[in-house]
Amino acid sequence: MYKILTPNRQYKGTIRGVSFIKGEAVIEDKQRATYFEETLGFTVEEINEEKKSEKKATRSQKQGDK
Repeated sequence: MYKILTPNRQYKGTIRGVSFIKGEAVIEDKQRATYFEETLGFTVEEINEEKKSEKKATRSQKQGDK
């Protein structure tokens, strides 16, 4: 997933089919993220989210290690 940040952090609207609220949007499409970054000059951050089940497993393992 990718977080797109507009230069105007108060922007609310749609650009190229992507909805922004407070200058921020989250999308999954790498090509579209690249377009926003390279063509429009927006800031793009890659988001690496763990699934909830993976987080629970990690917590259980840590508690078992104590």
